[in-house]
Amino acid sequence: LKEKGIPETFSIDAKHHTPYGASKLVGDIYVREFGGVVNRCSCMYGPNQYGILDQGWLSYFAINKLTGKPAIIYGDGKQIRDAVHENDVVLLLTMEAERLLDKSKPSIAGEVFNIGGGFKNTISLLELCKKWEISPSFGPWRPADQKVFYCDISKAKEVLGWEPEIDLNKGLDDLYNWTEQSLAKQSV
Repeated sequence: LKEKGIPETFSIDAKHHTPYGASKLVGDIYVREFGGVVNRCSCMYGPNQYGILDQGWLSYFAINKLTGKPAIIYGDGKQIRDAVHENDVVLLLTMEAERLLDKSKPSIAGEVFNIGGGFKNTISLLELCKKWEISPSFGPWRPADQKVFYCDISKAKEVLGWEPEIDLNKGLDDLYNWTEQSLAKQSV
């Protein structure tokens, strides 16, 4: 589990669901029930993302750094997440659509895939702050916040031949540069 991450078979029915987590669980059930493909995406990021405190944390940190606003970390900042670039997710969705249409291969209808950056694309909140020279402020731990989460993406690789192509450091540089350019255009 250490380098592989959380598998699709890990129980998702634990106590302490947030409304957001409960909605994701219900979405999983509906999609599988009607023969769709479930993609459990971890932290997606990329250009054209305008992150806020609760969603898009990588973008949120870039925006706050560039606008001089404080970045808030709830907990100690050692929380680890894997991140997957939007282009890698688009590639995956294309592969899945092609696979669903290809009747010569086994169907993936009803399957669940963990889609994330995997172990090699993990970063803690404090590591991101160091990379972008951010001095965060801290708040109390949020209920049900996971201290460590990164996906075991081996099923997507085995079944679909997919794995992330964009290295996290390059992707973060691209996100930061895009955010900087976007904010400059907005202030004109």
